[in-house]
Amino acid sequence: MNKVLLGDIKKVLLYLSLPIVLTSCGKKAECNYPNRHAHLYVKSFDKNGIDNKPITIKKYVISEYLNTDGYERKEDKINVTTEDELYLKKIKNHFKIEDNWPYMYNLMSNYHDFIEFYYRYTTIETYVTTDSKGHTHVHTRTKIHTGWTDNPNYIHNTGKFHIGHHRFRGYRIEKKYKSKGREEITLEYKSADDIREIINEYPYATDFDDEVEIVYKEYNVNKSELPKIRPDDPIYNTFKHPYLSNITIDLNRNSNNESNSNTPTNQFNPNQTFDVMDSNDYFNQNTITEPHKTR
Repeated sequence: MNKVLLGDIKKVLLYLSLPIVLTSCGKKAECNYPNRHAHLYVKSFDKNGIDNKPITIKKYVISEYLNTDGYERKEDKINVTTEDELYLKKIKNHFKIEDNWPYMYNLMSNYHDFIEFYYRYTTIETYVTTDSKGHTHVHTRTKIHTGWTDNPNYIHNTGKFHIGHHRFRGYRIEKKYKSKGREEITLEYKSADDIREIINEYPYATDFDDEVEIVYKEYNVNKSELPKIRPDDPIYNTFKHPYLSNITIDLNRNSNNESNSNTPTNQFNPNQTFDVMDSNDYFNQNTITEPHKTR
């Protein structure tokens, strides 16, 4: 068996099978609440998930628009500080994984490993040029065609193939400092085969294009063997995969546990109705990292 080559992680535009309707900002709501605050926004999907419950994404956004990017404004709100506003604006395209676990579980369950086969062939092309005297000349040139196909029987396959595997990104807020004490807030990310592996350090996710990455492992075999190879062939597919038999947010928990609570009691529960809550109940300061200042 040939040596395994781990391909570079590539950002790809992948779309969740759930239908997403993007609604541009339109009409604003009338809100007379005097304090700095952010409203709860909810995006609904025409699909059920864990326990056959409708899948949604819920997050807090500093906005008074009734709809924005497919999210609908709700009356629930949180009080925010000036610093909180910086955080919320930075993660406006992100949401807390713990508050939206059914969506994340469904996301992981919708992606599957795949196989692609590398092809290469040449063609002879003719082309015509005209010289300074107006005379035409016919020439030929060889053109090389290469690429990847999902057809194992394609006549131009070379015997090289790769297994594609999806990994899921988690994000965290990080404070950085520039000269003269100026603060910069950035989003750091890390990828994992199962998002639960990194949720404590990287508690946010996004439903935008960079929610998923693909990694590859590449092999070479005799091209006659290609039709026999499957994406889940254990000889070639040595990737780790999400532990989907456990539907809870805790990887160490038995999915047959009697308890139905997927959110720790000290975290915000988006299914609970609030009038006004404090931002400390929404932001987890342990995941907002602050590097040492440098002189």
